[in-house]
Amino acid sequence: MSAPSFVAPPFHQWTRPPDAYSDSALTIDYAAHRVTARGKELERENDSMRRALAIVSHELKTPLTSIVAFSDLLLRNGEDRFNTREMGQLGSICRNAGRLSEIIEDLSHVVILGGKNGLSISPSSFDAAKLIDEAAISMEPVLDLAGQTLIVHSPPSGNLLQADKSRLHQVIENLLTNASKFSPAGSHIDIAAEIDESRFYVQVVERGTGTSKEEESRVFDYFYRADTGASNRVPGLGLGLFITREIIHAHGGSLSLKSELGRGTTVSFAVPRTSTKDPSKR
Repeated sequence: MSAPSFVAPPFHQWTRPPDAYSDSALTIDYAAHRVTARGKELERENDSMRRALAIVSHELKTPLTSIVAFSDLLLRNGEDRFNTREMGQLGSICRNAGRLSEIIEDLSHVVILGGKNGLSISPSSFDAAKLIDEAAISMEPVLDLAGQTLIVHSPPSGNLLQADKSRLHQVIENLLTNASKFSPAGSHIDIAAEIDESRFYVQVVERGTGTSKEEESRVFDYFYRADTGASNRVPGLGLGLFITREIIHAHGGSLSLKSELGRGTTVSFAVPRTSTKDPSKR
């Protein structure tokens, strides 16, 4: 009589039964569900914030445009009508209205950056040296008021750059404005630009308050302001560097900041000489 043959049990019978894992499986499923739900909740909150910012920005722009225009008209034509004190008050109205315009413009950019399509760029061909010179000229009133000097090192004229000129002008103006805000009266600020076969480089150096190493990585976050006495005295929402970073990234470029508390800050960026990156593919 032959020995009975051995039949191995199915593989699933070799392992622990599925219900032995039921507690941990349920815990993982529940955690995953909570994370997904929280993500959707945050997305809804972000959408609501962007809609609110868009409405506020739009509704404030029209009346503020009139305030800026008429106060500027009064200031320019008021020397024969108003005394020194009243002219000073008109000047204060103009300055604060201008500052409010800048804030609204920053908020508008945040709405655009937070949208589904992100920031769009419109590349064109232009002289890199002209971009630097035009940005420097636009900063003259701000720097004159602060008693500061801008030292400009432009690349040789005739070097063409393919990028969004308006956006890069905005970046340079943001960096120079920040440099002025955090630099003492009578100081000088440096801007240097170079262009080679593949990239366009810009560096802005100021010798002001600086920031700590711990805060360097956060200065490009939106609505972030360094926790220093100087920062608290400087007006602004903490949007300039955030917008700057997004513009540079939309060009396929890079941005860096090095700072030393009490000694100043250097901000540099580089973009491809031909910037044709699709911002929706960031």
